[in-house]
Amino acid sequence: MSTILSLCRLDFYKLLLYRRMIAAMLIISVLSAVVPAWIPFIYIVSVYMIGVTLIAFDEQYKSNYLYCTLPITRQQVIAARFFLYFILALGLFVGYSVLTIIGQSKLPALDMQFLLLGICFAFNLIFVGLTQALCFRFKFSTVRIIAIIGYLIALVTMSTSGAMVQQAPKLSGIVLDANQSMLPLWGIILIIALVVFGFCYWLSQKLYLHKDFVD
Repeated sequence: MSTILSLCRLDFYKLLLYRRMIAAMLIISVLSAVVPAWIPFIYIVSVYMIGVTLIAFDEQYKSNYLYCTLPITRQQVIAARFFLYFILALGLFVGYSVLTIIGQSKLPALDMQFLLLGICFAFNLIFVGLTQALCFRFKFSTVRIIAIIGYLIALVTMSTSGAMVQQAPKLSGIVLDANQSMLPLWGIILIIALVVFGFCYWLSQKLYLHKDFVD
């Protein structure tokens, strides 16, 4: 476990090298406090930036060759990367949830907003999991195109969901019981996301074990 945590710290230090990305995340986080309805969208952007940045760093600096020189296994490399992705996605989810609570007076439907954040959390797990797994089969340039397409799909989904949040008071009497908890639905979404995330982890292990490093 100590090796996995050390690898997580190494990846975290990589992220700290990208000061522009960190500055951008801080700026959009401040904006989310001003316009709480933007929080789900900003959450998607933040995880997208983290996931693509780590993969781009591996591609640019040939991190795979570095890992081969260390007394670690490929399974530990994948375990550390997926563990870090999960912790960062969860940490951002908690942080943006706090911002949502702070700005609840500006939101028309807090329950729907939390449901939307939960959907974003699930999407983020699936997104980073699939993106990382694909990098062990395709070149980063190809994976980046796939990531952009997935990101655009997320934008469309967030826009549609945002409209639903705005109409939540009208829809609650038709689609949902006003006294009905959103927790069961959020739980189902989370379970599906964790299953897919776990599958991506397993797939990454299989692909990485058979990957040859060539220039």
